[in-house]
Amino acid sequence: MKKSTAPAQRRPRAGRWESQLSAWMRDVADPPELPQPAAPGLGLQFELVNGYLPRTRRTGRRISMRPVLPAR
Repeated sequence: MKKSTAPAQRRPRAGRWESQLSAWMRDVADPPELPQPAAPGLGLQFELVNGYLPRTRRTGRRISMRPVLPAR
């Protein structure tokens, strides 16, 4: 893919009303409330295991994942 020789276009400057609105939103409006994250019901445990690697047709170390329940 060829690189363009045209200069990158600049973003147009924000209008006065846009600057005033963003300042008002930053200074006056309360931030939106974020929902509280729920406790995870399931996790993943990673292990290094010896296993068959089909791509190389040999055995070797690989990463294995298994589901686990929290606090168990």
